[in-house]
Amino acid sequence: MGYDADHPFARDTAAVARSGIPFYVCPGTSSWQSVAGRTANAAANLKSAALHGLEARASGYLVTDWGDRGHLQPIFASFPGFLLGAGFGWNASAAGNADVDLAALLDAHAFRDPAGVLGRAALALGNAYLETGCASTNGSALFFLLAFASQPLPHERMPGLSSEGLERARELLLDVRSSLEGASSFRSDGERIVAEMRWASDLLVFACGFGLARLRTPPGSPVGAIPEPERRRLAAALAPLVRDHRALWLSSCRPGGLDESAGWLERVQALLG
Repeated sequence: MGYDADHPFARDTAAVARSGIPFYVCPGTSSWQSVAGRTANAAANLKSAALHGLEARASGYLVTDWGDRGHLQPIFASFPGFLLGAGFGWNASAAGNADVDLAALLDAHAFRDPAGVLGRAALALGNAYLETGCASTNGSALFFLLAFASQPLPHERMPGLSSEGLERARELLLDVRSSLEGASSFRSDGERIVAEMRWASDLLVFACGFGLARLRTPPGSPVGAIPEPERRRLAAALAPLVRDHRALWLSSCRPGGLDESAGWLERVQALLG
């Protein structure tokens, strides 16, 4: 079991194989602690587990999908990992193929989008974290800005966070959000899936703006150090995202866990005053 792109599956699988005990390799979708996934990390993690598991004669390949800190990621964020995991689990040697058109596969098998919009959008949203330049592990800096809003910056979970990186991420996210206008899916729940993608892109844009506002205050300052007019603007932008999160959750999930999930965003609201 290991979830980062550079997890040492070669070392771990060789060690377990020498014991003679049957074992599975257990990579993950990298959806948790991200809002919209971490596409590049998921692909590398799933590929490494498949190839080294095959080499060490693992008995199986188990793709994990978690929901740390409120499970704020909608289901679409897991689709790239599910799809790659299914392919690699069926044919582990395929993990060595660098020519897979993942966006097209997502549109065909996950999103049912003949226009070819949603697959590209999902992958771009899932790679927005790379624009920050932060070497965060087991999550993205954009998520951690929300989850650790009560803690000072700089923060150990967001090493090297910069205004330049957040501006790059925000620009990419706004481009993706624009591409989702008019997007559709032939899935029976297609309208909800598209709405969740729009919500995720909007929340990540908010996270970028929130991070930029915090970086303009002296290092170590609390959220309350953000000038009041900007705090009010940020609070006004976050309020509909919290409301929509609750509505979207209840459109597909049981109520249990919703208050805890929304609480992660409501804590940010409270800090903004």
